[in-house]
Amino acid sequence: AGRVTLDGQSIYDLKADGGPRTTGDNFPGRIGSGNGLIAHAGKTMAITRGIMGPTHYDRILAVNMFGTKTVLLISMLGFVMGRPEFLDIAIVYALINFISIIGVLRYSDSSIFKHSSQQKE
Repeated sequence: AGRVTLDGQSIYDLKADGGPRTTGDNFPGRIGSGNGLIAHAGKTMAITRGIMGPTHYDRILAVNMFGTKTVLLISMLGFVMGRPEFLDIAIVYALINFISIIGVLRYSDSSIFKHSSQQKE
């Protein structure tokens, strides 16, 4: 890794692949850690909502919220690590989350799901 001066103003470290990285600035790390804590707090609230939710729809909403926060964490991890391919993984996970929630909601409207919840009460 060498140093190069651009216009005599900015000094950059060159990463192994030759791309510039600013020296002394850990901006992605600072942003990632703060947002990661917020996302984990949201996941904790989703788990609490899923456990304590009075209806099945509250629990389904909690699972959807947990999946959304997971997509957020995968995206932030890709940003902090400088790996843009993590966004592809996050998009695939978001699609799987969306399709599974639609499937669960379709199943929850069926008579089998309603009968099983009424028998427990």
